[in-house]
Amino acid sequence: MSTVTPANVAAKFRSLGITVTVKAARLLCAQAAANNNAGLVDDIVEMLHKDPPSVKVVDEKAAAEWVSRVRRDPEAVRTRVLVVFSAKEFPKYTFNTARSCFEKVTAPLSMSGNANDKMTVMRERFFMVHQRVARSKLFLRDANDRPELSRIESLCGSTGSKVVLGVLSTTQNGYVLEDPNAFVPIDISSAKILDGMFTEGSIVLAEGYLEDGVFRATLLAQPPAESRTASLQALGGTADLFGGMPTPEITLLLNQYEEEHSDAQMFFFSEFQLDCPQVLERFDVVLKGYADMPPELIVLMGNFCSKPCGAASVQAAFGALGDTLRRYPKIVATTTFVFVPGPNDPCGNPWPSLPQPPLPRFMVQPLLDSLLDARVFFVTNPARIRYCNHEIVVFREDLSSKMRRSLLLPTATNQLTKHLVATICNQSHLCPLPLLVRPLHWCYDYALHLFPLPHFVVVGDFCAQYCEMHEECLVGNPGPFNIDFSFFVYVPATSQVEFCGAK
Repeated sequence: MSTVTPANVAAKFRSLGITVTVKAARLLCAQAAANNNAGLVDDIVEMLHKDPPSVKVVDEKAAAEWVSRVRRDPEAVRTRVLVVFSAKEFPKYTFNTARSCFEKVTAPLSMSGNANDKMTVMRERFFMVHQRVARSKLFLRDANDRPELSRIESLCGSTGSKVVLGVLSTTQNGYVLEDPNAFVPIDISSAKILDGMFTEGSIVLAEGYLEDGVFRATLLAQPPAESRTASLQALGGTADLFGGMPTPEITLLLNQYEEEHSDAQMFFFSEFQLDCPQVLERFDVVLKGYADMPPELIVLMGNFCSKPCGAASVQAAFGALGDTLRRYPKIVATTTFVFVPGPNDPCGNPWPSLPQPPLPRFMVQPLLDSLLDARVFFVTNPARIRYCNHEIVVFREDLSSKMRRSLLLPTATNQLTKHLVATICNQSHLCPLPLLVRPLHWCYDYALHLFPLPHFVVVGDFCAQYCEMHEECLVGNPGPFNIDFSFFVYVPATSQVEFCGAK
């Protein structure tokens, strides 16, 4: 951690036209050292930039007041500890290739896009991955033994081995590698295939040479994922792609809140089928065990019914859930409940595209009537949650089975979970499947982007529990609760996941 000196403090305040006395500068240095926070002065400067003070000379009293103001703001903490977002609340950014930066899109978006919106889907995915790969250590220009990342259009007339980034597609004549400006037939029969799951539309790195108009690949790999730390450093605080980023002073307060509540827990359930009597019975067992230690958050993912059923049946099922929860008033009073629909849940569309809308309010009204004072959110699929300074993405999809059915190239069957997690992070996308396999609303494809990688991605997959770390991103599946009553508990303070079961 860099040391804060009185000279540094004076220089930073001078940029605001404020003069700091020597004693005030020493006080700020002492406070920064005592709190192990070299960014304390920056937080104060940021606060004053938004709310300029009336004085131009800062003494010890004013400096102490500003430190106190930054460190303690109960109302700000209370409202920002746990924030839940649906897809339409996510900010949309696109990568401007001319300026090499992300720019926020402010134009209204449509759920039914046009042909241009469909083409934009893969173009935006490609540019998001390309800007990340271009600064990878694999392609550092100051290293003589490093390969150079080439464009597909530059292959014509070139000789020797080249590395290109492109979208892998299939035609009647074989595979094709394409980017927004060009395409080339690719022969992968002799290529070494590295870890990952490759489907139609996957963005891949290919190494090889051009021969007779065909790119003969010797190596095919996923684009390397970038750690969250490196992505944030590259963005430089210019874009909040996740949404709801707190100000620096609020960030400091949230860090302190998390330290004081290091035992906070979050429960995640998938395939929470309310029409199965055993589901509510086992959920009651879980609630009874934590009645005196309420979790911070309970996330329940669909499908909420085991088979198609009418509105009356859905209402009765949620009414029964409300009756179960009311038996535990302490949990209802302190825990936030989030409901994420499953692929087969009745969300107003018989063929739901992603992002999937939340369950209709009239269907869940009996539950809301039972929990009038509780924090209950019915959100889209996927959804985002910001707890203090932790970013969490929740996605309900039978992803592993669909990925296996869509594979273009063989994958080691004994490490499917590892390959799936790596593919999600490498592609920077929650659902790297062909549009024909998993339809989506073209204008809202950005809601499935994973850049920068969040702290935790919860995939409600219909398979056994798993949890893998990839480039500082934890990806886990709580397992189907309706089958073996499995779920998991996440502790944000330690980034630990505990597999559980209601036996």
